[in-house]
Amino acid sequence: MEKGGTGYGDLKKSLADLVLREFDGMRKKREELASNLPRVEQWMKDGAAKARKTAEQVLARVRSAVGTQK
Repeated sequence: MEKGGTGYGDLKKSLADLVLREFDGMRKKREELASNLPRVEQWMKDGAAKARKTAEQVLARVRSAVGTQK
């Protein structure tokens, strides 16, 4: 691979640098979230409550339409 003047080692380093740069923002966000687990857990609880409420409303409409009201 030396014909063009760039060897495998150079290409691997360039690729590694590119991957690190590309994922740097996501890595930093993950570290930020990992350092504040109580906040993340609260978001998850809030999301679950919101999803449960929506699901209950949808199921009530479906049961009403099908005629199997609870």
